[in-house]
Amino acid sequence: LFYVENATGQIMVVTNPTTTPGTPTIFATVSGFVAPASNDLGLHGIVLHPNFPLAAGDSTNRYVYVCHATGTPGAPQLIVKRFLENTAALGTAFGGSETALISGVDMGSSGNNFGGRMCFDAANLLYVGVGDGGAAISLAGTFAQDVNDRRGKVLRYQENGSIPLGNPFTSNAMYARGMTVREIQGFLVEQYGTEVSPDFISSVTDAVMAEVTAWQSRPLEPMY
Repeated sequence: LFYVENATGQIMVVTNPTTTPGTPTIFATVSGFVAPASNDLGLHGIVLHPNFPLAAGDSTNRYVYVCHATGTPGAPQLIVKRFLENTAALGTAFGGSETALISGVDMGSSGNNFGGRMCFDAANLLYVGVGDGGAAISLAGTFAQDVNDRRGKVLRYQENGSIPLGNPFTSNAMYARGMTVREIQGFLVEQYGTEVSPDFISSVTDAVMAEVTAWQSRPLEPMY
């Protein structure tokens, strides 16, 4: 079992987690780490390569991906890194294997609404959720609608950090935008001059979610 410690920047390992769990040990400590200080900085997402091997002697794709805050407390960035597990000492990373896969995303000074969730799809493409930097930042600009600004979006990368050819925009990591309640709030102000709270948007979303799910699951007509 791999997990991260948000406040320390350490990636931890627990052996036999479902049977006879051992004492957590340090897999690696990320460099350039910015710890949280009453905000959302720190070490966030972790995901294993989708073909991470089960056999101890298999050295193929033993990659561990993490997302964390770097830069400085007043000018934090979100970054994604990859570590390679040492097959000669399982549960530890090879020295020097820490690799930054993407350039840092400037998140603004507040250090809030950072994001950092990651996952792979069936095609081994890596998805990274990037927050909007907090209300004071997101409502002060239009970056959430700017396809060239990576804040407030879902980014999609190849497993090595390069940008897939199938992304919506050429040479652009953006896969989806407008994913947070504050981005919806900003859109309503910009387009309609209507101000509503993030809590109200969340309550509306919760109220219609069952209907949306049912609509998504509906049988499709043979022709449209």
